[in-house]
Amino acid sequence: MFNYMMHTGDAECFNKFIRQVAMRIPQHKEKIMTIAERLRQEGHRNGLQQGKQEGQRLAALRIARAMLTDGFDRDIVLRVTGLAPANLASESH
Repeated sequence: MFNYMMHTGDAECFNKFIRQVAMRIPQHKEKIMTIAERLRQEGHRNGLQQGKQEGQRLAALRIARAMLTDGFDRDIVLRVTGLAPANLASESH
């Protein structure tokens, strides 16, 4: 159930669920809240990592466009930026 709630992205529903479970099992409330905090932190780290990767991809695309505009060979652009040919092809359309 935790996995489903986390993957559906309904954070408010997940938080409400955690609070209700903690209230129904008071002797484990602290452990449950600690688990919930760990899950939040993991989600935050994953989000930061995805954002960083997207930023790096966008930077590589900007560099590739500039290099192509300046007349660099497509193969050199791919090698220098590390982009896949499909990434570069989608940018040229």
